[in-house]
Amino acid sequence: MKATTESVRHCLDHPHKLQIVQLVQDRGQCTARELQELIPDLPQATLYRMLKNLVDQGIREICQEIKVRAVLQKVYHISQEWIQLQNTMLQENDADTYYKMFQSFVMKLSGEFDAYARRDHVDIAKDGSGFSAVTLYASQKELQEIGAKINEIVRDYMQPKESTDQKTHIFATILTPPQEI
Repeated sequence: MKATTESVRHCLDHPHKLQIVQLVQDRGQCTARELQELIPDLPQATLYRMLKNLVDQGIREICQEIKVRAVLQKVYHISQEWIQLQNTMLQENDADTYYKMFQSFVMKLSGEFDAYARRDHVDIAKDGSGFSAVTLYASQKELQEIGAKINEIVRDYMQPKESTDQKTHIFATILTPPQEI
């Protein structure tokens, strides 16, 4: 089945489906067993039902099947249509869907900080974690220039280097909608 804007909206409204999609998107591909380990509070039957539903809706695809003993394990990845439909909804200026996409973005970041805060050993300064917000006064063109400069700076750090002291961090930027004055 082909993904539709309605199936994307439905996924954005469902926290567990969204969590599954985000995990697969982050990892590139994932099996049901790996997802079960990553979401232990989700009952196995519910997970398999959601996986089937996401495939039926065209949001996820089976990219490989691996035979492990007598069991055929499916490997899932995000359908290209899912990504294209998210972009289409932004182009259609769908404010409700845009807000839901933002909520999922914030939930993902919040989950990262929650997992970090629950670790046994935390050294905030040494671990390189932090967040800040600044007010910008910029035109649309200037915002695009800022975005291009940020992309230029981080591009070299988006792939691991041979250095052994590198760790994975998520670098997120948020530009809020302009305030009405």
